[in-house]
Amino acid sequence: MNFDVIVETLRALVTTFLVLYLWHIGRREQLQKQKGWRLIMAGFLLILLATLLDITDNFTDLDQYVVIGKTHTESVLEKLVGYLGGFIVLFLGFTQWFPIIVELRRKESELRSLAAELESKVASRTTDLLNKNQELEDEKKQLAEAKKTISQLAYYDALTLLPNRHLLNDRIAQSIAVSARNQLYNAVIFLDIDNFKPLNDVHGHHAGDMLLIEVARRLTLCVREIDTAARFGGDEFVILLNELAMDKSEAATKANIVAEKIRNILAETYCLEIAQDSNAAQRMEHHCTSSIGAVLFNGNKSSQEEILKYADIAMYQAKTAGGNCILFYDM
Repeated sequence: MNFDVIVETLRALVTTFLVLYLWHIGRREQLQKQKGWRLIMAGFLLILLATLLDITDNFTDLDQYVVIGKTHTESVLEKLVGYLGGFIVLFLGFTQWFPIIVELRRKESELRSLAAELESKVASRTTDLLNKNQELEDEKKQLAEAKKTISQLAYYDALTLLPNRHLLNDRIAQSIAVSARNQLYNAVIFLDIDNFKPLNDVHGHHAGDMLLIEVARRLTLCVREIDTAARFGGDEFVILLNELAMDKSEAATKANIVAEKIRNILAETYCLEIAQDSNAAQRMEHHCTSSIGAVLFNGNKSSQEEILKYADIAMYQAKTAGGNCILFYDM
């Protein structure tokens, strides 16, 4: 076997591989109905046939099996026709296939461009939605803060941050309802700062505000979590003591202990910052006392207005008695 036979055999194998590959692709991609594909298959088959004829020419023993090209001239002409015809058919097939491929590539490019545009729009929309979501979250936080501020203004004193008169009335109403069920005595302590007005007159309202803030802080130290310390107005404060005892005398003793604790802690020295004309703050010590009135209640025998009225009366009696003392209203 000479070199020409090897080359022609390899060429036949490559052509056979191409024919089989195209046949497989055609079946998988459903290309059989396309004229270009059929012409390409026919062209490769003609080239394969011409190549096989080339191979048989190198084996004289096969001449008896060759039914075409008996003479050398006929064989050359038929191989020439096979190759030439194969290439012509291939050319015709590719010329019909190329426009399809170009169109497919154009459509693919359009689809890629459309996909990129859609991706860009989706990314832009996603960013917009994220920004909008963040804005909504910020607005929700602002709304929560606004509700908190509104609640603070509606139910708490702006200066001392203690519950105001409105919230105190609600707490007393709840306390009355609970005591009607559990039969425990509760108490309301009403107190007023003695000689508060001279402090405002001499040192200004800032000094008075500082004193009230400190009074509120000290009051919160004297009550439990179930109790309420509230600013009633001006220099008046109210403390609601819940669930003291079922026995009235025992409840009075416990309320008196709390009231005495309040009286003592409010009588301690205050260190206040006083603003001067030079705008330099000066610290000063201040001493004051409190007049305290208290009343016990159990169940719904009295309304919250009446309970506050009785405690207020007891407080004024304590102030009339010289201040710095505790008096209970006897219901």
